[in-house]
Amino acid sequence: MTAPIVIIGTGLAGYSLARELRKLDAATPLVLLSQDDGHAYSKPLLSTAFAKGKSPEDLSTGDPGKMAETLKATVRNYCKVDAIDARAKCLHIGSERLNYSKLVLATGAHVRPLTLPGAEHQRVFSINSLMDFRDFYQAVQGHKKIAIIGAGLIGCEYANDLIAGGYEVDLIAPSATPLNTLVPPLAGEALAQGLSAVGVRLHLSRIPLALEAQEQSLHIKLDNGQNIEADVVVSAIGIQADTRLTQTASLRTRTGIITDARLQTSDP
Repeated sequence: MTAPIVIIGTGLAGYSLARELRKLDAATPLVLLSQDDGHAYSKPLLSTAFAKGKSPEDLSTGDPGKMAETLKATVRNYCKVDAIDARAKCLHIGSERLNYSKLVLATGAHVRPLTLPGAEHQRVFSINSLMDFRDFYQAVQGHKKIAIIGAGLIGCEYANDLIAGGYEVDLIAPSATPLNTLVPPLAGEALAQGLSAVGVRLHLSRIPLALEAQEQSLHIKLDNGQNIEADVVVSAIGIQADTRLTQTASLRTRTGIITDARLQTSDP
């Protein structure tokens, strides 16, 4: 029996690649492994849902069963790959060994953890997947005050989206302007003015020191002594490439996986 092509990851990259593969090859066995629930969705839409009145269910374009049927593939959800044995061309999934002919890593990025005291509270969220968004969506029902820590692309998008969805938003960041690593200060100042104009309360050049739960709300202590009250907190302090699996296969990495122009890793 021919070993399948295996894709680890069912985000936009994993499913898009599978669709393109099927346009060229309808017969080669194909297996997609998902650490989450395996629903197909467009990740950029997670930060526009409140403005558009979309629920998590509205954002899903296919459950694992539908995607498996469409792609003529096996889709395994809630499947955690423990290691890659590149020499034997197999994956270790618990006690199972899954052979592959070719392996695609579409694991994306994971969020940088918020390390403030109190950051482990159940109403503090990082949103990096549809599953994360489901939890966040449920948590804000019946609440109004949302604090966002981080004024990068994701923090600014959620600030804009939540304001448009009728929430009160405080945006906290140590930088003097939003998007400080992406745009020059003048553009960042224009964005800050635009966010302020629609009602976002900006706390720039401020460092959050701790989170404390008080009765039904969370209080964020800033370095200037100010306390920001919120019902729910979003941590948007950045993401980093997920290279955890590559370490088990000795692939070349730096801040991400090193590839050539065809996205082939150091293991052909």
